[in-house]
Amino acid sequence: MYFQLQKVTVTVYLMHFLLQVMIFLVDRVLPESYFANNLRALSVDMAVFRDLLRSNLPQLSKHLGQLQSAACDLTTGTTFLIWK
Repeated sequence: MYFQLQKVTVTVYLMHFLLQVMIFLVDRVLPESYFANNLRALSVDMAVFRDLLRSNLPQLSKHLGQLQSAACDLTTGTTFLIWK
């Protein structure tokens, strides 16, 4: 029981820390226009990350591509094309 409680405490602390890092990045590191109307900067970063992942970790890239192919909104039939 003690170890399970300790695991939950560490998980909650880690999630809080990661949230703080994300807030710091959005508020202090990324330029103000990063999430602008057309999301161009975000799209470029996603493309660069995808290419780096494909060249450095091809198995992970392939796995994410398979997950991407399987991702489909069952209510509308929309397929989310982020990883292709």
